[in-house]
Amino acid sequence: MQMIPQAIAAIGGSTTLSTAATIAGTGAAIAQNSYQARVALNNAKIAEQNAERAINESKIGAQDQDLEAKAQIGALIARGGASGLSLGAGSLALRRKSAEELAARDRGYTIYAGETKADAYNQQAQDYRTEASSLRTANFMEVIGAGFDIGTSLISGAALTNRRNAITGSSPTQSSVSRIAPTRPRARPVSLMQ
Repeated sequence: MQMIPQAIAAIGGSTTLSTAATIAGTGAAIAQNSYQARVALNNAKIAEQNAERAINESKIGAQDQDLEAKAQIGALIARGGASGLSLGAGSLALRRKSAEELAARDRGYTIYAGETKADAYNQQAQDYRTEASSLRTANFMEVIGAGFDIGTSLISGAALTNRRNAITGSSPTQSSVSRIAPTRPRARPVSLMQ
């Protein structure tokens, strides 16, 4: 346990601050990425709900168009019957068949438009899920990068301390111990030659 304060003192205060800043910065980046990933997943759910809504709205629109077309065909038949025309042959039958075909085509267009809109929403949902996955990967990379940054700080701090000690001629344990913990006074060596 006594080696830990000595190691910290040997490496230096600036390196310790740099390491702490790296840890704090990494924590903040991970928190931000995690939040953004949750937002992206929530947006994906909303886009999926919008896709379902687009399909349902197109089906309702198609049903409404069918009802309107049937009402128009019914009115056509009623007018033709009231005027004494033959309902199964001639121009009335052709008009009826034409109206039914147009109604079926309109129904198909309405459903297709809803499906196209739903496809766009589903693609948007997939994009949001991909974004969330990328943010989770970014968190992993933040941790790895922080590990490298901390290792680099520790190594460069130790190298700086070693250079300082080489210039001043002190050993790392002497200088670090004297800065951190009070030491007992040492007895001066007595020389026998006096």
